[in-house]
Amino acid sequence: MQQRIDALGHKVRFSYDAYGRLLHLSNENHERYRFEWDALDRLLAQQALDGSGRIYQHNPLGDVTGIHHIPAPSAEPDLDGKTASNRTRHWSIISSVMPSGG
Repeated sequence: MQQRIDALGHKVRFSYDAYGRLLHLSNENHERYRFEWDALDRLLAQQALDGSGRIYQHNPLGDVTGIHHIPAPSAEPDLDGKTASNRTRHWSIISSVMPSGG
């Protein structure tokens, strides 16, 4: 575990796994950001202090192809009635390089 202290005396602790990947980032209140990795060093998921999170999907080349947002337990719905958990973004590196019809 490593620690950093800022000029105001606030502490941030960093915990890493045996492969040097960040697992936890915690503050002086012991609140944590959490990170989950796979065997290919791809970030699979992260969880923020408020309990919200993201789950990442990857293609065989390791590119992120989708992010599923998970709202905080106290998240309010948007104006359209959806919370972040109802929203999943997917994209393709090919479609972002080659415009439609081309």
